[in-house]
Order: sequence, then C-alpha cells, then structure tokens
Amino acid sequence: ILRRSKSMEKTKVGEVESGTYKDKGLKTGKTYYYKVKACNTKYCSGYSKVVSNKVIPSSPVINLNSPKTKVIEITISEISDVDGYEVYRSTSKKGKYNKVGTKTNDEELIVTNSTKKGTTYYYKAKSYKVVGSKKVYSDYGNITSRKSN
Repeated sequence: ILRRSKSMEKTKVGEVESGTYKDKGLKTGKTYYYKVKACNTKYCSGYSKVVSNKVIPSSPVINLNSPKTKVIEITISEISDVDGYEVYRSTSKKGKYNKVGTKTNDEELIVTNSTKKGTTYYYKAKSYKVVGSKKVYSDYGNITSRKSN
C-alpha cells in the first residue's frame, strides 16, 4: 500500500494479506492519496487507481432532554482531539437547519433562539478542529427531535 502526498511523494505505509489496513497518525484537514498493488511470491500487479480521503474529526452525538419548561436541554458527547461543536436546528427533519449553538471544550453549550410550545424541533451537530486559521468540520452526527413543552 502506497500513500502519496499532494506533491506525489510516495511513502510505503504497509502490507496486508487480506482485510483492512488502518493508516494511523494522520493529520486532520490533510488529504491523503493511496494506491495498492497485489503481489504473490513471484510477481506483482500494476498499481490500482489512486483514491483519496480528507481526514475530518469524528461526528458528535447529541441527546435532548425536555424538562417541564419551554427549554430543550442539549447534551453533546465530547470527542477528544476536537476544538468545538456547532448545533443546528430545524422544524422539519429534512428542512433547512440553522445554527443555534456553539460549544468549545472549555465552555458550556450556548444556544440561541427560544422554542415555541407544541413545536417539534430537529437537532444535529458537527464537531470541528482548528487547523492553521481554518476550521475542519466533521460530518453531521445523529438527528434527534423533541417537542417543546
């Protein structure tokens, strides 16, 4: 298995007889390029097509708690090695989601916008890691909903 940098510098990263190979120690925000060749005791095939993947943070899981008030409490499962989270809300599972909250690992979740009684809200979140001066985002985590009391 060869890993290539964007400048096409080649690095052999491992061998595997069958199954999955896990490339470790990769940097968030960086794109890695791979190609593979098959070998037996005498010969090797040509290389596969190059495939690439950008390393992103893990997606967070959110849970909602609805006490006997108009407030919906949001809890985020914290992930090591991320700098923060953004929470999004919609009134439709497949509707437009707007950012309503942010959280860093050093602060509590701050959510803006109040809820309306009897309305079902859908929430999702993504984590981010700051690389240089830019945020590298995870995919969205689970979508969860709660009806406001």
